[in-house]
Order: sequence, then structure tokens, then C-alpha cells
Amino acid sequence: MEKSDKELLEAIADRDEKAFNEFYKRYSFILYKFALNRIGNTDASNDVGQDFWSNLWLKPQNIRTNDAGSAKNFLLSFYTYRILDYLRNPNQKEKAMDSEKQINNIEYTLAYTHILEEIEEKEIHTLIDEILESLPKLTREIFVYRWEQQHSIKETASYFDVDEKTVYNRTYVALTAVRSKVKDMLSDEVIIADSKTLLSLLVLLSLFND
Repeated sequence: MEKSDKELLEAIADRDEKAFNEFYKRYSFILYKFALNRIGNTDASNDVGQDFWSNLWLKPQNIRTNDAGSAKNFLLSFYTYRILDYLRNPNQKEKAMDSEKQINNIEYTLAYTHILEEIEEKEIHTLIDEILESLPKLTREIFVYRWEQQHSIKETASYFDVDEKTVYNRTYVALTAVRSKVKDMLSDEVIIADSKTLLSLLVLLSLFND
């Protein structure tokens, strides 16, 4: 049976290298892609990752998990702060494409990222599936492929055997549909739990590079 993130982090605190390797395998690719989409530079993204994983080995207690034992939502929030720290470092700005713009975009959403820690991942995926239901199959598949694993346009085009313009257009259509629906739902009178899920999704969408 696969161990939960919480179990792995507890084992890492006891200096279990096997647990660290498993946690690394579980999240390194997603976090690297997440950083690359924010920074736009492979060297800078690798720098952020190297610093993060070194610190995780030393202080795994800094990573929190939800009631289900998952750390994913907290990791996205925590990693966003690490990216911001990197962009603010004057010695690293030359590696970033447009650090001031990137900092402003990230800071705009940081006030709400704590909400990500309170939301079950399955709630967000369920909501996305419901919103995308009316879109063409290929559009749904392309969006989900990019959304869940932070794949680039080039990687997605290769995977689906379509041109990059198709991937960009399909992603744009899906993002527009989801963002529009979420904003409409937030403006309606919904219960607090649903509002948190919607706002959490809106925050994640703002961090998603289309």
C-alpha cells in the first residue's frame, strides 16, 4: 500500500532516505514545471528546486498535510513563496525573464493561497470536470494534461500529436470557460465550503501559465 505524504514526511524526519526519494519522485516533476511556468528559465527553476529539496531533507516538519495526509495543496502554496523569494533576490534577477512582472503576479495571489491548504484536491478536480463537461473531448484532455502535471505547450503537442497552436488555442478556450464559470459561481449565493473551493480554484488558475 502506498504511503501517504504525511507518513513519508514523518519518515524523512527520522532520516529515512528511501522515504525522501519516494517523496521526491512524487513531487519533483510537478514542482519543477510549476516553477518553470512561473520563472521561465530552466536554470532558475533548478536553483529553486535544489534549495527546496535540500531544506526539505533538513526540515520536513515545515511541510504540512491535510486530514487525508496529502501535502500537495500546501506544497503549491509553500513553493510559490520560495519562487517569490528567488525572484526578489537581486543576485538571481538576471536568470528570470521579467522578474518585476512575475513578482507582481505572484504577490497578487499570495494573499489567498492559504485557502489551498483547506481544500481537498478531489473537490477541485470534481469542479473542473463539471465545468469542462460541455467542451470537446480533446480540449478537456489537453487542459487536464497541462493542468495536473504542468506540461508545457510543446510537450503537450507532442503527447497528443497536434501542433502547438492547437494546444495553445484549446488551453485558452478551456481556461476561459473555467475562469468565467468560477467567477459566475462566486457571484452567486453559495455555501461557504463551495466558496472556498471556488476561490481556491481561481487562485490555482491565476498561477497556471496558459
